[in-house]
Amino acid sequence: MRLKKIVKRNSKVMLIAILLAGIFAGTPLSTTLAESSLVKNHSFENDLDSWETNESEAITTPESGWLPEGGESKLLNYWLDEAYVADTYQTINGIEGGSYMLSAWVANDGGFNESYMYIERPGGEVLKEEISSVEGWTKIEKPIEVENGEIKIGFYADAEPGAWLGVDIVQLVPEGSGEQPTPERDDFIYGVDISTLTKVEDYGGVFYDQGEENDVLDILTSYGSNWARLKVWEDPVDVYENGMAYNDLDDTIEKAVRIKKADMKFLLNFHYSGFWADPGRQDKPASWEDLSFEELKQAVYDHTADTIEALVEAGAEPDMVQVGNEIRPGMLFDDGRIVDNDFSNLAELVNSGIDAVRDTLGDEVEIMLHLDQGGDNSAYRWWFDGIIAEGVTDFQVIGASYYPYWHGTLEDLEYNLNDISERYERDVVVVETAYAYTLEDQDGHSNIFTSAEENIAGYPATVEGQARFLYDVMEVVRNVPNDRGYGIFYWEPAWLGVEGAGWTAGEGNAWENQAMFDFEGNALESLNVFTRGYVPPVPEPRAVEEVEVDETLADLILHSLNKPANASSSAGHGGGKDNAPENAVEEDENTSWGTDEGVNAWWSVDLLEIVPLERILIHFWDGVNEFEIEISDNGVDFTSLGTYEVTSSNMDITLPEDTTARYVKVTITEATSNWVGFMYFKAYGNEELPKEGPSTVENGEVEEGETPESSGGGETNSDTEKTVENGSEDKETQETEFDKKEDDEAEETSKPGEEGDRLPDTATSKFNLFMLGMLLLVIGTTVFFLSRRKQLRL
Repeated sequence: MRLKKIVKRNSKVMLIAILLAGIFAGTPLSTTLAESSLVKNHSFENDLDSWETNESEAITTPESGWLPEGGESKLLNYWLDEAYVADTYQTINGIEGGSYMLSAWVANDGGFNESYMYIERPGGEVLKEEISSVEGWTKIEKPIEVENGEIKIGFYADAEPGAWLGVDIVQLVPEGSGEQPTPERDDFIYGVDISTLTKVEDYGGVFYDQGEENDVLDILTSYGSNWARLKVWEDPVDVYENGMAYNDLDDTIEKAVRIKKADMKFLLNFHYSGFWADPGRQDKPASWEDLSFEELKQAVYDHTADTIEALVEAGAEPDMVQVGNEIRPGMLFDDGRIVDNDFSNLAELVNSGIDAVRDTLGDEVEIMLHLDQGGDNSAYRWWFDGIIAEGVTDFQVIGASYYPYWHGTLEDLEYNLNDISERYERDVVVVETAYAYTLEDQDGHSNIFTSAEENIAGYPATVEGQARFLYDVMEVVRNVPNDRGYGIFYWEPAWLGVEGAGWTAGEGNAWENQAMFDFEGNALESLNVFTRGYVPPVPEPRAVEEVEVDETLADLILHSLNKPANASSSAGHGGGKDNAPENAVEEDENTSWGTDEGVNAWWSVDLLEIVPLERILIHFWDGVNEFEIEISDNGVDFTSLGTYEVTSSNMDITLPEDTTARYVKVTITEATSNWVGFMYFKAYGNEELPKEGPSTVENGEVEEGETPESSGGGETNSDTEKTVENGSEDKETQETEFDKKEDDEAEETSKPGEEGDRLPDTATSKFNLFMLGMLLLVIGTTVFFLSRRKQLRL
């Protein structure tokens, strides 16, 4: 809803709406822009603190749900039903001389004789930036040369009756040379991972810079990239339509030779697998599956040595070697898995790889050990304490993956890198990181980075947001004490979404919106961050499309909101917290339930009483291919509603007619990774139980005259496949009263207008009396407030 439609109402009605919003509304999300402003209270979250006014009754600072992205919850608001003159200003002291930019986001409606943003210098000179009539939020800017001293900034309006002006996110920042990057090591790594490059090129990917076609490595090095990283697989499980098994030795040699010809340094990344190796899966190569542990150690040594020798012979000697990829839980499962804090097997396998590196490349080459969860200091301390205690000491670099939507804040990353570099006396590298430049999709395969990840990370999904994020990561690394910050690698900047070049044979690409080339292969301006001394501008908020409300949910109750949830296991972090089961049913859709358990992992919710269910909405993580839904009245005996293919990250399932249950269980039945989970689970239904007789569920469908809970079905657990057999067991249908408790009603009530939520018609008389009392309290507060503060009229 547009703000001008909200603010131009009768002031008494508007104030009641604001007070009710204060009762029912949750905390809004905000976008973090990566540069501080000299303006105090720049988004009016503390009302008019640090600002002065001409005391016009038109000036207020209300809360609103319609703000520019980056706004928090309030704005500076001018409106009156009669003509007015409003002036709000702030004096800023102690400014150093130089070039500055004053900016603000503005929106307006109605007639103004005059309206402008202004800067007043000492001595009275006033510089003005006119606020033109605009449809939505628009950013206005005014450059100024400042001498040491003070300036006054403000917003002036001479308005006709009913004219409205909104102002938010006021910033005064140095321009150009006002911000300089932290000094860095001469050998600072501006790295890129290009492991999918040959696949992209073989399937038609072409790269351009300034409109000219060029080799991608020439483009990357022209911007300043100086290192490239390649993964290598043994016995790759994927063979593509063109007969290629990418990331095998031959493919790795081809790319490594190109890296050396481009005068880049080369990091070789051993996965010790035939497929993607990460914390969720560390599968052995097929030819190693039946080896004894001693034979497995020898296989690690031989594969490492043979690969390096072949690269050296081809003139592509690695400059650094990574032994294992994201091996926090171990590698080469199950032999190399860490169990009960026992690192002994893993240590022997890692040392086999290290010995091979030394025997082929000598003592000068640097060796990296690499973990995920770059913001989790406790995990890094636990792991490196454990591996070093088992005798793994010959490594010089600690590599960390850091994706801000999974691995914590930049402050978390900074704390971890600073601590581990000093504790273990090793250099540190952010060896994987990335960010989206758009939320668009190229190939129809659901992308990992969506608006949810954008909200978590806090930078807009734009070219400027991508650049600023990567620059800020570089700044964290540059600031690691004792010059231990070695650099960064951007993960797959050239992975275009061309057909055929998906993450696995026959699948699409979930990463193309995090590349540093657009969908047509044109170099993005964000590549400038690889140029020494470059400081990207502060990103402007991304234009956000109005979210369409699903009207089909309007008459349904969201039964699952904030209900108790359980799971077979949980692991990892997201949205600033652990991936706990309850995250999937809380109001914040930027948190998740997740685990590294993979197939057969299950999650369940207790709706606290038997309720009718019509639809289930689930936002799955990328990698879940299939799942099963089961229901139960008692939490012990479950009946399957069927198995569903994940055709979109946002699944919307219509349940069989007259479905009722207290417990709902979701089991992952097919996945491409052990990392599985979902952002939210929403179970909707009516407020009354079905009045019809029983029905039977067969193959996920409902037969007329029967209810799901009356059908026969196999008992379930987390390790066995569930079955439904029509007529295998006749159960006596028990009639259940749907009499909600007063506490449950209050708990499930959400703010007015929230999708799918409303007060139940079955509320008790006590609850109605409670709501009547609340209404009287609000009206009384409103009358008192209006009598004391007429200037708050909107």
